[in-house]
Amino acid sequence: MQVEYADELKEFQNGIFEGLTWAEAKQRYPALCNALEDSPDWIQIPGAESLQDARDRARRFIQTLLTRHTEDTQIWIVTHSWILQHLIAELLGSDRSWRLHAHNTAIFEFWLDRSRWDHTNQNRLNTDLWQIRRFNDYRHLG
Repeated sequence: MQVEYADELKEFQNGIFEGLTWAEAKQRYPALCNALEDSPDWIQIPGAESLQDARDRARRFIQTLLTRHTEDTQIWIVTHSWILQHLIAELLGSDRSWRLHAHNTAIFEFWLDRSRWDHTNQNRLNTDLWQIRRFNDYRHLG
């Protein structure tokens, strides 16, 4: 199996919080951390990527996969749960990213008919062509 590194699969880029624990961030940036804890709305962290930045890199990664790989190709992706949420939303064609509490080392198995992926006819709704075979499966941990 060939291993490739993809920048698009990195965890959230934290800007001024990079490398800090939450306790350290609260000590250095108390007002910002309090605002983050108190608000359900997204508050941009200085120097950090935006939610749209994350979604865009998920889109780029999925498009790269679909362009580079053909039918009968199995691809293993190892990544962080935060970007995984955006990858799954992009793969499913959702205009929203959904909170996902992925178990450590969980397996998500998606199968698709690559030869029909770009079709716009009613087969886009044919669930025989697009399948989620495993989702957040951690049974391998025993």
